[in-house]
Amino acid sequence: MGANFEIGEAPIAFKAGDPYAWAILAGFLNTLKVAALGCVLATVLGDVFGVAGLSGNLLLGGLVRWYVETMRNTRLLLQLFFWLSLANRFHRRDRHCRRSVAFS
Repeated sequence: MGANFEIGEAPIAFKAGDPYAWAILAGFLNTLKVAALGCVLATVLGDVFGVAGLSGNLLLGGLVRWYVETMRNTRLLLQLFFWLSLANRFHRRDRHCRRSVAFS
């Protein structure tokens, strides 16, 4: 008995009808890929914001401190709603996309 669904983007070849174990492996590899990309992006952005916050430019330093304090003092669920609604607003809908990113 095989999986009766497709995985849109997978690092290994997966199609409907493949075993569930293969689908779980594809999902696990997708998770590893996204987690690694997230770690790299967070490190780069953290370094950039950290250096910008320490710069002698008062405007740039103030903007960075404002952003950091705003993100620190806002609940995570509220941030998730904000970023998902922003992604939903600017998400391109075409014939290959059945739904929007969130709240549809």
